[in-house]
Amino acid sequence: MATVSLAEFLDAKDPRESNNGNELRKSILTELVAIFRHIVQSKNPAASGLQQASESESDCSGDDDDEDVGGNKELERENDDAGGIILTFGSYELGIHSQDSDMDAVCIGPKFLSRHSFFVEMAEALKTRDEVSDLVVIDDAHVPLLGFKFSGVEFDLAYAKLSLDFIPKDFARTLLSPTSSQYFKDMDERCVRSLNGVRMAHEIRSLIPVENLAVFQVATRAFKYWAKQRGIYSSLYGFLGGVACVVVVAKTCQQKVLVSGVNSGSADSFDVLCMSVLQKTFGILYSWAWNGSPFNLTEIKVIQNDEDPSKDFNGRPYTMAILTPTQPSVCCTSTVTASSLAVMMKEFKRGTKKMAEMVKSAQSGKSTVERWEDLMEPVNIFQKYKFFVKVVASSGTKEGFLAWAGLIQAKLPRLIARLEATENIQIVHPVIKGFDNLVHPKSPELEPVNDAPTISTTQEPAKAKPFATKTFFIGLQFCLGTQTINLSAPGAEFTQSVKNTREFLDGALLDVVVSVVKRSEIPEQLMIEGTFGLSIAELDVAVGGGRTKSRDFLAATREISKLASEQQAPII
Repeated sequence: MATVSLAEFLDAKDPRESNNGNELRKSILTELVAIFRHIVQSKNPAASGLQQASESESDCSGDDDDEDVGGNKELERENDDAGGIILTFGSYELGIHSQDSDMDAVCIGPKFLSRHSFFVEMAEALKTRDEVSDLVVIDDAHVPLLGFKFSGVEFDLAYAKLSLDFIPKDFARTLLSPTSSQYFKDMDERCVRSLNGVRMAHEIRSLIPVENLAVFQVATRAFKYWAKQRGIYSSLYGFLGGVACVVVVAKTCQQKVLVSGVNSGSADSFDVLCMSVLQKTFGILYSWAWNGSPFNLTEIKVIQNDEDPSKDFNGRPYTMAILTPTQPSVCCTSTVTASSLAVMMKEFKRGTKKMAEMVKSAQSGKSTVERWEDLMEPVNIFQKYKFFVKVVASSGTKEGFLAWAGLIQAKLPRLIARLEATENIQIVHPVIKGFDNLVHPKSPELEPVNDAPTISTTQEPAKAKPFATKTFFIGLQFCLGTQTINLSAPGAEFTQSVKNTREFLDGALLDVVVSVVKRSEIPEQLMIEGTFGLSIAELDVAVGGGRTKSRDFLAATREISKLASEQQAPII
């Protein structure tokens, strides 16, 4: 069969990490462990090693005698050391990470190191390192974390505090053992979520037959890449996150041994298996009854109704409930809304159709490279909607820009929820990335586009020319026949909420502006087909460094959508 394998296609589009890259990641983890253990020890309140040992023996008693003995030996060696470990999870731990993949990790500390102290101390320690850049503290998120780059590698570092006086180096074995539930009984919910990724990666590996693991890894890489290309890879904005992608592919791979001869040496056979897994995955997602039917890999034990992971704290079923296979289980799609589910269902339907065509082509011996390209074609959301809410975060200083832009992005789901609750809005579709220093085509300055109706603006004149801006867009689809709609309240509420934060009140030259723009007012770089995922610099290269080519394409795009544009627009 003349074909390009899925693995080869992915290696060309989203290359796997090299051996040197993996060694770099390991060395960074070693340095982070040293930094973290130093922080833990600096906060250790133990008056003496004997006191620490006595208290720790009491706190760490459990059902596994071997683990207890191991912990005591650790104390005998370092009787004044409170320990602390860092565990990885996500794509890195599952062996499906690419060169551009970030590192998901969680620091596990003893009971005397609070989350606040961890974030403050770790951030201060990282700031002193020349290898660290783009440091952002997101301590009020669903899973609080530190985001940063270390020697060019992106990290999302969470923290979990256990009710123990010390954390031995080999505690990972205890945490991943069947008896580990004892450590989660009185744990803070955010700590549980922070640890869930580690435990889930371990559980996933145990649920998938060894014979299916290689197929699972390639199929999951493909599914994640597809989700990114189609603009639905972001749990923050109500779409699929990395955990959800892993669970849905694992659902197919755990059902049975896909093939007995997967290692027979036939690349074509292996590729057909990957296609089959993806086809079944899309089919399951498109046909699943999401209205109250949880998607899970294992039986979920629910003791009381308020502990049901498929429901929120008010007892209402989540719009899309994909559950982790760990105990306690959590819903990794709790942010999905009616709008984002509708967007994803269209993509699942498209994926099901494309995969059926691809399998048919492969069976007839035809090349599948064009089919892979077609399936993974990047979506351009700016061509799908006629109106957008635009949010511009700006800062007058380099130091404050990353933190301020990160804060605005973290709070955007509140604006999305408010828009979705607004009468006559049918779909609210956020673009899953922000754009740095977006320039209006008519101006070389780093200024917001201000020739559209404004929902909410600053009460005072601009404090100063911004050092940098980050712009976010949210596509809007109105109900059929809508003539008027008032979006002032959602914009004003969002603006006020972020300006009441400590970051804004303490910061210098920070600002946020929310407005509505029409599709015709979107900067033309963003309207270029197939370059949605590129940076502004890459977009300029894509159009030959000039404007003529992009303007010609923009004109063609507007001509194609002429009939839709002639529909009377609602007054905003």
